[in-house]
Amino acid sequence: MKERTAQSREMDQMKITIPEEISPSFIYACMGFGQKEPDPDSLKLIQTCSRLVLDTAVPHAVCQEFPLRFTEDLGEAYVIHPKNKLAGSAVAKHLAGCESCILMAVTLGVQMDRLIRRAQVTDMAKAVALDACASSLIEDLCDQLQLRMTEAYHKKGMALTARFSPGYGDLPLEAQDVFSNLLNMERKIGLTKSSEHLLIPRKSVTAVIGILPEEKARDSRKGGTGRKNEKAQTACETCERRDSCLFRINGGYCGRR
Repeated sequence: MKERTAQSREMDQMKITIPEEISPSFIYACMGFGQKEPDPDSLKLIQTCSRLVLDTAVPHAVCQEFPLRFTEDLGEAYVIHPKNKLAGSAVAKHLAGCESCILMAVTLGVQMDRLIRRAQVTDMAKAVALDACASSLIEDLCDQLQLRMTEAYHKKGMALTARFSPGYGDLPLEAQDVFSNLLNMERKIGLTKSSEHLLIPRKSVTAVIGILPEEKARDSRKGGTGRKNEKAQTACETCERRDSCLFRINGGYCGRR
């Protein structure tokens, strides 16, 4: 396993460990296989592309904790100041009860974009598989970082929500401006955005994670009868588009696994 230090000064030195393999279920969902096992030729292609992606990735990450606030009607959340608004009711519902949050940004680096672009010129099937493998890898790395943060905050008696990213539910891509400005992610990890608010390099993720006392988190997971409260424990469960999401129907998911 290869260890590479994420570029973050805001939290304890966090290391990104490149795994030996990439989680396959997310790859299958990205390629439209759903819960089914791909055919032998597709499996061989996925294995080849997984190795290329693992060898090419040069990941970097930056994470920082910020105060979290809500509008008077609790309909929208913002970070530090109202100008840093996380628009939409879905993310406000997801972060309900949190007084602070973590903003995170993770990228696989420009080399990954180049690898996929080269394949698009010569072999589209390979390009699709590379794209799916890279998407799954970055989610694996986000999971890895969040697990470490969860363990660190648990020692303080705090719990974390699942990740919620611009583009989920009704949180618009314009929210990338909040991450860019507060994390200074271009200078720290080379992550920028286009005029359409798409991340560059493309295989990158930004997300907000809510922080709340563990006791409050336990209460939110249980109803009066002690059963799990189905209100938004994951990004999918809070997303207003969950019932029509083709990615979810194919076995995919957004945010933490």
